[in-house]
Amino acid sequence: TLGHQEGDLAITLLAQAIKQSIRKSDYAIRLGGDEFCIILVDSTPQIAAQLPERIEKRLQHIAPQKE
Repeated sequence: TLGHQEGDLAITLLAQAIKQSIRKSDYAIRLGGDEFCIILVDSTPQIAAQLPERIEKRLQHIAPQKE
């Protein structure tokens, strides 16, 4: 494993990507460890289905690149 510091950074970056990917009316909650819950208020299945891709794209922009 990469250690606690790397794990903390990964969780922080994921939380940031989620926050930047959801609407102001939605909720993102960290349940513990690496588990998150996202509540999409007044959403459609199509919007919900697009969310993982939006989060992944956001992560690619904010995560440091490893060589």
